[in-house]
Amino acid sequence: MNSLDEGPDADIDAVESEFAEALEGMELSVDQFVEAFQTNPLLVRKVAKVSGYSSTEIGHLSAEELRGLFEAMDVDVSGSLTLDEFLNGLVEIRRQHRTEIME
Repeated sequence: MNSLDEGPDADIDAVESEFAEALEGMELSVDQFVEAFQTNPLLVRKVAKVSGYSSTEIGHLSAEELRGLFEAMDVDVSGSLTLDEFLNGLVEIRRQHRTEIME
């Protein structure tokens, strides 16, 4: 069974187990978010792991695509991304990817 085949609670658990402790208290600006994805291969691997996309796909996102991802995750439109927004955004990406696979 693929880890993406699990239910909604498993999505949340999988994402939180990868990121919650390491990123507790985080608040990133859009520039910090883009830089983190462009310079931190461990972050890219972890995002790939929980999302179901490959590290290559995640690692090759352009700065413009990363800014779009940031904007989608920044639900309160504050211009900074909190840990909760980041985790919830990853859960949504995971769910969307699973839906794409199943179609």
